[in-house]
Amino acid sequence: MAEVYDAKGNTLCECLESIDTYDAVTCAIDLNHRYIHEDVPTGLVPISDIGRLVDIKTPAIDSIISMASQVCQQDFRSTGRSVESLGLSEMGIDEIREYVDVGIKRSECVPIFKSRDIPIEDL
Repeated sequence: MAEVYDAKGNTLCECLESIDTYDAVTCAIDLNHRYIHEDVPTGLVPISDIGRLVDIKTPAIDSIISMASQVCQQDFRSTGRSVESLGLSEMGIDEIREYVDVGIKRSECVPIFKSRDIPIEDL
């Protein structure tokens, strides 16, 4: 840190506090902050829900959702992005992976040709 940021101090805390770049970075002054009100319902809730859908346990994430909901007195699980609201509830893990990779759900694909027996000159 001393070489890259010209940090000075005897402890990590002193070094970090001496870096001018960090002066503009502020922290939340209370829990009514976007880090909770955005990240929990739009990040953690869908991760937890997708985990449930594909049988992967997410106990740490579930705990954070529960604690944030209690502290903020808001049910983030019911207001957050669920597999239902994202249109993923009827998909399996392979379909979800394909959707993430390609950006199109199989159910939204429209077959261009109904038969592989169409002569090339008719295309």
